Amino acid sequence: LNAALFVTEAFANEKTGLCFAASTDCVDTMLQDLYQGVQECELKISPGEEENESSIANRVLNAVETTIFYLNRRAGPSEKKMKKRAARKYLKQLVSKEGPSVATAHVGAQICTYVDGLDCAKARVLTPYKRRGYKISDETAELVNRVKEEEKVAAEAAAAAAAVEQEEDAESEEEEEDASENQTEK
Repeated sequence: LNAALFVTEAFANEKTGLCFAASTDCVDTMLQDLYQGVQECELKISPGEEENESSIANRVLNAVETTIFYLNRRAGPSEKKMKKRAARKYLKQLVSKEGPSVATAHVGAQICTYVDGLDCAKARVLTPYKRRGYKISDETAELVNRVKEEEKVAAEAAAAAAAVEQEEDAESEEEEEDASENQTEK
């Protein structure tokens, strides 16, 4: 996980130059390694966990988001929005104009849904990917639907568990009241 995260963060850092030169195939391999590392470590953000920028989970999510950002940026005509000098410098550095592939978006969505859920995947990967006019694959659409169903079932189970707990609390309070009434009668 740490090695894959290091490489992904190196890609996301403009000073290394990888975001200008790495091919999409290399990026896909890098993200696959990161996903395997996340699965092996069972890295997830708990619902009650605080947002800590230095935590490994947040570093992974930021690296994935930044990777998609740079791939989108280098595929589009972003130099047209820059001033002349900045555009000239950017175009000198740019080696590969390949954008994110369908596989890149799929693996990025897998990582985000595994670590922090569907909302995270939509915000960090799928929305920027779609905004550029790319279409998501059938696999990714299936992943999104499956995760929606899993989150819905988990929410229903949590609601049912909370209802059972409330009933148990109410029953124990009634028993305590009955016991105190019996003691006062004696």
